[in-house]
Amino acid sequence: MHTRAVFLTGCLLLASAGCERPVITHATPPPLPASIDRLDPAVVALLRTRHAAVVADPANATEWRALALAAEANELFDTALACVTEAVRLDPGAPRGWYQLGRLATRAGDLDRAREAFETTARLAPAYAPALWRAGRVDLERGRFVEAEAAFERALAIDAALPAARIGLARAWLGQDRVAEAARLLEEESANADPAARPYTLHLLATARRRLGQRSDPSPAAAAPTWSDPWTSELATYRPGYGARIEAARRDLDAGRRAAAEATLRRLHAETPDNPVVTATLARVVRETGRPGEALALLDGIVAARPGFFPAHFERAVTLAQVAATLPPSEAEEARARADRAATRVLELNPSYAPAHALRGDLATVAGGLAAATRHYADAQRCDRTDPRWPQRCGIAALRRGDWPAAEDWLERALAMRPEDAETHRGLAIAYMSQGRLEAADATLSRAEALQPGDPRIARTRRDLRALSTGTPP
Repeated sequence: MHTRAVFLTGCLLLASAGCERPVITHATPPPLPASIDRLDPAVVALLRTRHAAVVADPANATEWRALALAAEANELFDTALACVTEAVRLDPGAPRGWYQLGRLATRAGDLDRAREAFETTARLAPAYAPALWRAGRVDLERGRFVEAEAAFERALAIDAALPAARIGLARAWLGQDRVAEAARLLEEESANADPAARPYTLHLLATARRRLGQRSDPSPAAAAPTWSDPWTSELATYRPGYGARIEAARRDLDAGRRAAAEATLRRLHAETPDNPVVTATLARVVRETGRPGEALALLDGIVAARPGFFPAHFERAVTLAQVAATLPPSEAEEARARADRAATRVLELNPSYAPAHALRGDLATVAGGLAAATRHYADAQRCDRTDPRWPQRCGIAALRRGDWPAAEDWLERALAMRPEDAETHRGLAIAYMSQGRLEAADATLSRAEALQPGDPRIARTRRDLRALSTGTPP
């Protein structure tokens, strides 16, 4: 009897130990960066309130995620990523936390982590189709077109009319050379596309038709639209004050509606003449409508008042580079030097800002410093691994230096991210030709010709390839 009692007591103790919840430790919230001073006072107050809530209850995943949302909504992406990482650690069963982690990891260029986060979201919230189209978009950026197709089809099985998934599926098919299927889908989508997505849809459709050998109306290159979804739209609630109106102006600007963007920003600037975000965004609109002198006057005022506000330094660098391109050689060199100094100042304030590295590369290219240009473009790619422009520019710089293996490597990376770019195919064909790989050059150049028929640069490269193949002068 005594033995049985001891046995039962031991079982109860073991059961009790097995049911005990593990102790979850928590992190200390990261300090808010000094750069929040550039934001609207209402935004600063929101961020400090959310930060104080995390300090008061650091084991509360909801508070961590609220701080992450406030930081992401106001472009403090490093802070947001650190906070949402802690939120999903504390509450791994919350799909919205994983979804935000996927968004932020994508922006940071950590594509493996982003893909895993979106897949986790889809497992926790199987009816939320945007998680799957974002997973598919990550696969596209990694050049994994079959996996992208599967993700987009899973999204469309949930929501058959989801535009982002339909266009993503067409891109996945283009990447697999299933061009006729992509063209049919894009034709359907072009009839229904919303105004913001229509230019990109027509650009992809024109690309598909050229690859099929069909005549197509000229369609300028267009950037993919910024797709929204309910879980991303919640960021708007964390943009108090002028933030939401600035965001609306930026959307107008990205969609080519410059007059509407300028009208909104002029009103905001009149209300808050000392707001650096408003003024810098207004300067960008003014520059893009051909008034660089007015843009510089606006930007010089911000830089003098807020010397630590890096976006103003970047807009100033871009504007100075634009001015330099219009000057005679005797004056252009000094203007480029001023632009480079402004871009260098951006990187002193924000070393991971890829566009500033790339701008320094562009300036070095114009000046003939191809080795320096390649270093700058490689730095841009290191800071942002999701943008195909950076490896493409590295590849073109390597071509100009005569470094054919490096050019091949960079251009193949760029094509994995944007397979419909004819100029990148042409550059890769030149790299192959220069290494004696004529069959590979022929296949790659044929792809460029299908994407951009009649292009004189591609035709010239075809003549050069034919001359190499036959041993006759071009």
